[in-house]
Amino acid sequence: MGADRPGTGLRSEGTGVKTIFRYQVPVDDNLHTITLTGRILHVACRRMRIVEFWAMVGDTPAADRHFRVYGTGQQLPEQPLCYLGTALDGLLVWHLIEEFPLQQLAVGAQP
Repeated sequence: MGADRPGTGLRSEGTGVKTIFRYQVPVDDNLHTITLTGRILHVACRRMRIVEFWAMVGDTPAADRHFRVYGTGQQLPEQPLCYLGTALDGLLVWHLIEEFPLQQLAVGAQP
């Protein structure tokens, strides 16, 4: 699903000013690919069944990254994963996980 509007935010290229964009990953048991150019700063949930995260823009080269939301107690796949944060949605608790698909690792990409 990605950002509400890709490229949303104030961008001041060449001035050294940093920008933070917001992205969202729905709670739908699917893997979502989002192109990021910086590190993830915060994870939260403000709307039902949508986990949001905020990331820096322009800190690193653009890379497609793969995210999925898991509920507490839900089984995780047996592949390389990176826990990014937990978000509360009323009585539900969601966990944002970055997955590294096996075919990506096979071509030498670093998690």
